[in-house]
Order: sequence, then structure tokens, then C-alpha cells
Amino acid sequence: MFVTVLDDLAESEGDQGTFTAGRRVPFGADATRNVDATADGIDYDVLEYLADLWNEIDAAVRDAPRHGEFVDVFEYDLRQTFNAMEYSGLVNDNPTMANRAETERHDAYNMTMFPYACIDLMHSPSFDRAELGALRSILCDLQQMARIGNWVTTWERELGEGDISSGVVVCALRRGVVDYEEIVEADECDVERLVDRIRSNGIESEFTREWDLRDRTVRKRTAEVESVDAEKIVDGIEAVMNHHLASEGYK
Repeated sequence: MFVTVLDDLAESEGDQGTFTAGRRVPFGADATRNVDATADGIDYDVLEYLADLWNEIDAAVRDAPRHGEFVDVFEYDLRQTFNAMEYSGLVNDNPTMANRAETERHDAYNMTMFPYACIDLMHSPSFDRAELGALRSILCDLQQMARIGNWVTTWERELGEGDISSGVVVCALRRGVVDYEEIVEADECDVERLVDRIRSNGIESEFTREWDLRDRTVRKRTAEVESVDAEKIVDGIEAVMNHHLASEGYK
């Protein structure tokens, strides 16, 4: 919920003031203190909700047996997640900067897999810390797979909303399949034509093929980690992909 609210502030609502204040909450800043509830650009009710929500999350995380071992990594991963949200908003405000390389590198962290993994490790007494690098390397691929699943099942809706941050739309823009002015000025019928054009150029299927390739490749690397059932994690990402596909058109 914390991540979802922040993401909506950064992208759907474009509320940069509340987003900037809210992203500081997990790092010890009392974002609600000395904030003018009537100030322009700050939604105090949302900010207070985020602060209350994080207090509950933080209390639970601090009780984890290995909290002290992984809290610095956890906080870093949270910052990466929030940076991903900021990047998506930045691309929508600056469409000419959109490119596939940065979108794949930055936007995947919005899937929050690394913070979730840190919380798991905080509660995993049998995990061998020497395998942390190998595990995170695998998670990089899995997080990108999760992001691809999200992209290929939400890009049509986002296109209709004028959101160009999806990897599918970014790729279409860079290849000249569509241009930004068409997206901004499109009505419902225009959006349908743009969707057909993007799909007919094979861009969506290109990402699906990439997902399949990453799936085969990452399975070969699961043996690099022995204290974690990495094969089961990959199975879980396949389940996530199936959920993405089953929910297409409803999110």
C-alpha cells in the first residue's frame, strides 16, 4: 500500500510535493511535522496516512531476527524503488528523454522485488550471507521479468491516459511507430488505432519473447545459490506472469 500510494502520487496524480515529502518517511524524517496543511502542493492527509502506515511496517520489520544485517541494503533498495517512480514521472514530463535502455534499467525497480527480498532475508536464519551477491544477480533478471509482465498488460490503458513510461510505448516512440503529439491529442478511437499500430509492429510480442528468454536463462543460474530455493522463486515469477495475463484489461 505504501508503494502504491507513492507511485500514484508520482505518476497518476503528478503530486510532486507530496511524493517528495512521502518518500522521506521511511528514512527517519517526520514528514508531517512543520508541514502546513493548507500549503499548495502538499496533501497533508495522504502524507499523514503514509507516515502512519510506515510506522506499522517499520515496527514489524524491526522485529525480524536479522534486521540489523540487512537494514542498510533494505533502505538502499527502497530508495531505488522511489527513484523508479520519480523516473517514470520525469519521462512523462520530458517525453523526448524516453529510451528503452534507461526504462529497462530504472523502471524495473518499481516492482519492489529487492525490498521484499530483504524482508524475506531478515526472517531467514538459514540464508548464507556469502550468497547475497549471487541472489541479487538472479533477482535483477526476475525483477525485469516481473516488469515486462506488467508492461505488456497495462500499456494500452496507460496509453489512453497519456502515460508514456511503459517500456512498450517507449519502444514505439523511439522507433517512430507513434509520436508523442498523437498520444497527447488522441481520443478513444485514436487510442485504439495507436494500439493496433504498436501491436502490428510486433513490439508487444518482442517483450514477451524477451520474458521467455530471461526465464530460460535465469533457470540455469539458480544453482549458484544453495541456501535459498531459487528455483522456487523463478516458479513464483511464472505465477506472477500468469496473473498479469489473466488480469489484462482489469488493471
